[in-house]
Amino acid sequence: MRAWVSATAQRLAFLGADPLALLDAVDAVVARDPDNALRDFLHACLDVLGQALPPGEAGAEILALSAIARAEIAGACDDRAILAREDALMDQPAPIPFAATVPGRVVWLAAMAARVPDQEGPAAVMLVNDLAAVGQDLPLRAFRKAAG
Repeated sequence: MRAWVSATAQRLAFLGADPLALLDAVDAVVARDPDNALRDFLHACLDVLGQALPPGEAGAEILALSAIARAEIAGACDDRAILAREDALMDQPAPIPFAATVPGRVVWLAAMAARVPDQEGPAAVMLVNDLAAVGQDLPLRAFRKAAG
């Protein structure tokens, strides 16, 4: 089992995910091609984030960051352009600051999985934590979506 899957499942269990739903999702993710499962999880995180965003300028900016993240997942996995723009959203009311970090975390997990695999578990936990700060159910929804 890839480290990101294990770390995500452990964090979701800690956050109180339904154990049966979590086990079903883990089994389904593990049965898939590992690279495709990770890519689908990363995109699913951005999908559920987009659905949870409040309307307005901050939400639109986070959607723009998500578009950059999608391109970076398929490309160089460089989160610097996202990080440069997310800082402008940190003074917004919650959950905007947490939501603003998710696109960068998505790219960070992709980069760690590609370049420093022993850090993909911690990167996954950071992503799950930030996504859960936006909505408690979002990480499990993304994980289940990646399960197919």
